[in-house]
Amino acid sequence: MALQRPPLLILCFYLLAALHTTSDAALSSHLPQAIDCSTSRNYTSTSAYAANLNQFLAALPENAVSRNGGFFNGTVGKGTDTVYGLAMCSADYSRSDCGDCLAATANSNANGLSNLCPGSITVLAWFDPCLVRYSDTNFFGTAEIGQIYKFQGASVSGDMSYSDAVVKSLKEATANAVTSLQRFAATSTDPYTLVQCTWDLPPDQCKQCLDVLSANATESDWWTMKIEGKRKSHNCALRYSNTSFVVVPFGGPPMPQSVDQAARSATQSSGIGIGSLTIGVVGSVVGLIMLACLAALIWKVLKLRSQCRRGHIREFTYRELASATREFADGRKLGQGAFGVVYKGAVMLQDEEVEVAIKKNLNVVSDESRAAFKNEVDIMKPLNHLNIIRLVGWCDNRSSLLLVYELVEDRNLEDRLYG
Repeated sequence: MALQRPPLLILCFYLLAALHTTSDAALSSHLPQAIDCSTSRNYTSTSAYAANLNQFLAALPENAVSRNGGFFNGTVGKGTDTVYGLAMCSADYSRSDCGDCLAATANSNANGLSNLCPGSITVLAWFDPCLVRYSDTNFFGTAEIGQIYKFQGASVSGDMSYSDAVVKSLKEATANAVTSLQRFAATSTDPYTLVQCTWDLPPDQCKQCLDVLSANATESDWWTMKIEGKRKSHNCALRYSNTSFVVVPFGGPPMPQSVDQAARSATQSSGIGIGSLTIGVVGSVVGLIMLACLAALIWKVLKLRSQCRRGHIREFTYRELASATREFADGRKLGQGAFGVVYKGAVMLQDEEVEVAIKKNLNVVSDESRAAFKNEVDIMKPLNHLNIIRLVGWCDNRSSLLLVYELVEDRNLEDRLYG
């Protein structure tokens, strides 16, 4: 057993090196994929339009995510200073990611829209998790194709049947989306497709918008068509891939309203008596919910640790781990070292979703490295110590070796060992 200890220490140092290197990849989703800053007319920073715009942007996370489940269109102000604004969450990102994205648009830093498009009265900005549009003219309910923004993988299919299958799948998804109140649909078989329109579009204009994007995505000759790609425009978006990806359904459709009205409805209760009683009851309920959540969290952690103590190390498929990390997306990257990249993901363990850190080996896999890898897994199975990050699973996928660890939130391995 003494001869087996050095590989374990090396494994820990590899993980330390990967996690100790911080990554800015999580911030990349807050940078625009595509942005259109109109220069035909401008506003000044001291104008009423600027004040209305700041109010609209600041309220987006609440209005679009918390209240309406992924979409909002409304107005702020009156007359010529009215801001007509719209926001939509991307269906292949969580509502939490969308909320963070929308909050970033209101920031006063270099990545906020007021700085990305200084003085522009009319703006469209597509980020990975969200879309934001605003103008001083009413654009609600009208499809504007505008420029088509393309995002696609580097691989080429080289398969005519795949191109035909993408066309068929996009048509199926579009037919379902136009009859949905949320103007959204996804398919669950290869090729996987996702289509969505802004919820204010009538069915015929949603179909028109998606048909244009679908034609753009599949117009190439079959031998040059990409295996995966995205298309986005002013009012709609689509995605296709030969591998599955995360899809987050929407809640119910909202009614258009002014941001002022939304703010008033949130603060309508005032005075003493019933209002105070309501606040007291709500406060008690919130307190009980928080205690219940804390108890559930503690139980979840203890259950995971108990599972690991018993040596129940699960063998995952590569597809499970790819799905858990959104195909090993840069936005899920926690850190990178010389020997691997560590991603944040969520996997199912004993019918529960658990957040984990997934290390993907960057080295070329050989028979020797695979044997050493499996030896380390066998060593880690029975270990249970305060200063050792618990291994909960592994994957050997011929070309990739992956380890799945208990996630230590907001800390690195060095903190765990010495903090």
